[in-house]
Amino acid sequence: MEVVKQVVYLEGGAQEDKLRIVDVPVVTAYAFPESLLAAMVKPFTPITDESWKEPKNVNIVAAYGIKLSGDYEDGGDKYRVTINLSEAAAPNKHYPFSVEEVVAKLETCLKQMWQGNEEIYGKLDIQWVKTEVKK
Repeated sequence: MEVVKQVVYLEGGAQEDKLRIVDVPVVTAYAFPESLLAAMVKPFTPITDESWKEPKNVNIVAAYGIKLSGDYEDGGDKYRVTINLSEAAAPNKHYPFSVEEVVAKLETCLKQMWQGNEEIYGKLDIQWVKTEVKK
């Protein structure tokens, strides 16, 4: 079992105007760091004590349709992560964050996950692909 960081937003929650970064456990048998990138954009519905009557996905990156991919460059010394925004958009009017705000927090997640792992994963290089961002 591994842990990835995700950007979460609880729509209608007490901290409605805040994006948070949380650790989420993940089970994978695939290669690193590709499997971690895949897990960062998967929906996440946290467990509840049943006080939350209609649990749903809180991973705002997944909700916005943001995609991640990655590949090694420079003979394996650098790992380029591509943030694909071609289909990114807020799922409805109740999400007060721009795509750019969500991506900025996602970049923070990536940097936190890479910190101390550069020797394993390679130096992190992030690029955004903004082919026609939806509004």
